[in-house]
Amino acid sequence: MNICEMTRKDFDLVRKRGWDENIGEIYSLIILPERHKHDSGYRCMSFVACDKVNNPICKCGGCTDDLAIGIQDKIYFSMDCLPKSGLLHLWSDRPFSIGSDLSTISIQNKNQ
Repeated sequence: MNICEMTRKDFDLVRKRGWDENIGEIYSLIILPERHKHDSGYRCMSFVACDKVNNPICKCGGCTDDLAIGIQDKIYFSMDCLPKSGLLHLWSDRPFSIGSDLSTISIQNKNQ
C-alpha cells in the first residue's frame, strides 16, 4: 500500500525490522510519535522506512527519542505531511540507511 493512502493504524501494523536487519535502500521515513516517554522525558518515536516508490519496508525504533542526521555528499532532505494520516514524511531523492534501534537512531548516506 502506498504511504499516501495509509492511516496511522496502517502504519502501526507495518512489520518491525529484526535487530540490525539490512533493509536495503531507504528513500523516506515516516515519523510515528509514540504515547510513551523515554527516560529523557521526551516522547519516543517509531519510523517506517520506505522504498523509492513510497511503499513501506518496515518499522524501526520505538524507544527512540532522537533522530540524528549525519549526511555528506550534498544529499538533501525534504519534509511534508501525508494527506491521509497527517504524519510527517522525511524524504530524499537519493538512498540512505538507518542505524540500529537505540535511544538515538542515525541516518547516513547509503555508502557510509
